[in-house]
Amino acid sequence: MIQLSKNIRPIERGIRSLVGLLLIYLGFIDTSMIPDALFSFLVGMFGVANLTSGLLGWCPMYHLTRTTASDGE
Repeated sequence: MIQLSKNIRPIERGIRSLVGLLLIYLGFIDTSMIPDALFSFLVGMFGVANLTSGLLGWCPMYHLTRTTASDGE
């Protein structure tokens, strides 16, 4: 079982959340900005991943590479 200890600093969490919201908007809400439906869906899903990572404070890639950007919060 994966332990979800925070491995992202608060500033990075905020940036990831904002970028995630922007990508969700571009991928799912305002699809006129991205004409290709598949690419639009992928952009939206990448936004969901970023938003989730930002809200949880845990990055799966950091976990896999055993790195951390957190200062132990």
